[in-house]
Order: sequence, then C-alpha cells, then structure tokens
Amino acid sequence: MTQSVFSDIDPATKTGTQLATDLNNFKDSILSSHLGTSSPSYSVEGTLWMDNTSSNLVAYVEDTGSDDVPIFQIDATNNVARVAIDADEDSYIVADTDDEIDVVLSSSVEYTFKTAGVVAPGIYLGGTAAANLLDFYEEGSWTPNVTAAVGTAGTFSTYTGTYTRVGNLVTLNCYITGSNMDYTNFNSYIIMDGLPYNPAADASGAFGSGIIAGGLSATAIVRQGVNDVFLTSFAISGVAHNDSVFTVTYRV
Repeated sequence: MTQSVFSDIDPATKTGTQLATDLNNFKDSILSSHLGTSSPSYSVEGTLWMDNTSSNLVAYVEDTGSDDVPIFQIDATNNVARVAIDADEDSYIVADTDDEIDVVLSSSVEYTFKTAGVVAPGIYLGGTAAANLLDFYEEGSWTPNVTAAVGTAGTFSTYTGTYTRVGNLVTLNCYITGSNMDYTNFNSYIIMDGLPYNPAADASGAFGSGIIAGGLSATAIVRQGVNDVFLTSFAISGVAHNDSVFTVTYRV
C-alpha cells in the first residue's frame, strides 16, 4: 500500500529527519495516486485514489457523502481505460479498436459505436416490453428463380430482386426485364422462389401489387410457410412491354 499523509507540521517538535521521512512517504503516495486496496483513511471530499485489489486498477473519487465513486478502470491486459464503470465493475465504456467504442453491460458488449454507425442488439420504441423491441434491420438483394410460368407471352429475361427487413416484416422488390412481355389469359401466373427469408408458417399470406406490362395491374402473393411468391393477374393487357416491377411485404 502506498498511502501516507502527515499531520500538521509543528516546527517546534518536528525534526528535519522526521520531516524528510514524512515528505518522502507523501511523495510516494502522490506519485502512486494513493494506491491501495481500500480508500485512504485520510481521504476527504475530492480525494482521488487507485484501487489495486485486482490487476485492473480502478480510480475512485470520494464524494460529499464519504462514498467512493468509480471514475475509470485500467484494463491491464489490453492497456486501455474503461470509463463510467458501475459498482461491481462489469458495466463500462471502453475503446475497442481504432475508431470503435464499446458499451459493455454485465460483461457483454451490447453496443459498438463506429464511424459508419452504431451496432446494437435492438432498440425499444414506445416502451420496454418485448413487443416494443426492434431488434432487426437489413437491406440486401435476393435472386428470383422462376419455377413456373403459365399463360405468359414474350420473353421474360432477367429478374433483379432487392429487399428490406424491419423486425419481422420483409418487403420484396423485383424488377423484370424482357421483350414483348404480357399475360395471355385471365388465369396467367408466374411463381418464383429464392425469397431471402421464409414466410411465417402461421401467417395468413401476404399480398402486394405491381405492374406487369403496359399498365396491367397484378397481384403478388406470398403464401404461408412457402418460400415463393405467386404473381398473377386477372386481366389481359393486350399491350406487350419490356419491363415490369412488383412489391410485396410478408411476415417471417
């Protein structure tokens, strides 16, 4: 323990040797930031001291109520400082790697702040119940794969898919290109799989809309528990077109 302080100096009783000893001990105490396993007996409001109970040093400051408030902790293994630590030292903020800051709660990294954004397990909106937790967001592409085409005319050449998932809802977009594309009868349809996420087995189905060709309205249906989208129309446009698009949202 490197904690020492001297009482008021009385020049009438304090010898030079005694004074030198007191000052040298106090110098060591200052240089080590009052290092020890407990708060110095002489600490007062504002005293800063270091706890070396473990290999990770913890800095404390005494408040007005004679309580030791943790300020930061030195991670001796990674040579970084942890700040805003709690009483049992398992929750804190720490610099992870270059340009990254971690928020650790109960010894687990819960949030990571990066230059590109924040990595988090989720966020509660409008409350703190499970129903208020938004814990998933993703954007990406999917590859539509046609498994059936009935009553189509012309050439349907390329299928380009993108999607956005927010929570348990997925919104699909698909852009189709070709030449002279059209539906030939009232029961024409196209089925394609390759959805990025399987639809919920207990869902009642999802419906979307789109334009197949020449202004022809279409209906896109995602069936419960089936990884495909059923694209159908109940009219004939009579006007061939070279591109089409549809959007549909379903639950996972």
